[in-house]
Amino acid sequence: YGRGKAMRDYLGRDLLEAIPSQPVKILGFKLSPEVGTVVEVKSDKGLERQKEKTSGRTKTFARPQEEEPKPTLLLILKADGAGSLEALTQELEKLKQKEVLVKIVGQGFGNIRDSDVLKAQAQAAHLFGLHVEVEPEAQKVVLETSVPVFVSPIIYEVIDEVKKNIEALLPPLLREMTLGKVQVVKLFRKEERTIIVGGQVSEGTIEAGLKAYIVRRGKKIAKGEIIEVRQGQEALKAAVSGQEIGLKIKTLCPLLEADIIEVYREEQEARKLS
Repeated sequence: YGRGKAMRDYLGRDLLEAIPSQPVKILGFKLSPEVGTVVEVKSDKGLERQKEKTSGRTKTFARPQEEEPKPTLLLILKADGAGSLEALTQELEKLKQKEVLVKIVGQGFGNIRDSDVLKAQAQAAHLFGLHVEVEPEAQKVVLETSVPVFVSPIIYEVIDEVKKNIEALLPPLLREMTLGKVQVVKLFRKEERTIIVGGQVSEGTIEAGLKAYIVRRGKKIAKGEIIEVRQGQEALKAAVSGQEIGLKIKTLCPLLEADIIEVYREEQEARKLS
């Protein structure tokens, strides 16, 4: 970071402003930026915040409620010119959604160099390039560090690859698949957290270890877990429709005769961006 103390044109004349593509010399940087680095102009307040972050003196404020940290995808972008870089960042803006934070932590022009790969490694970022190549020395560093790098001359291929990375961070959808139902016909022993009941499998398959809903008069009123399935003295791996069985169920709900125990399995489904 730094405060612009002076800006001059190629003849050394002082300038108050510069237009796009105009070459200028800027005085005031704390460190000399590398060739291809994109320099952003910030307000005085923005500059002060940047100074605080750099010096480790960031002010903290008490929050009424801490938010859960979101999965974050950090990106470093390289392109062959300002037009390509602007088009890429505009397309990436369209990918913003609530569950994964996408942050561009670096951008520049020209081929991907070994210094770009090392920056990405230091920040745990992914490198994406549009209309650029990975230089031979950078390829060696990529192999050594396993930094994710993707380059393409087609902008939508780059966007699709970013999408895949976002989708990998999205929490999966949980879907419940009903596997079977048992109608309770008799109540046996009740313990603190479990109850043993007799019933008949009305449909599907019942297995130990599966989750279950307690259904009364057509409404799901509680959850439970099948601990054991028995027929007489024999422990069953699975019971099928028509069998009369005994069940040991873990639940806090007091069961009644004629209740339905609906057994299900939770399955994870990968999320896709629309």
